[in-house]
Amino acid sequence: MLGDQVEVGCGSVLNPGTVIGRESNIYPLSSVRGCVNARSIYKRQGEVAEKREQ
Repeated sequence: MLGDQVEVGCGSVLNPGTVIGRESNIYPLSSVRGCVNARSIYKRQGEVAEKREQ
């Protein structure tokens, strides 16, 4: 399930049951499973950064 304004990089795989919070970004060629919090940047398994306010 994808939240609003999510951007997923090309070649990424979102495994069944994955939940991506709103306004998050997924790096290209990532394999994602589980949950990614809202306003996060998913780089790879175990490496997720929180977006900063602008």
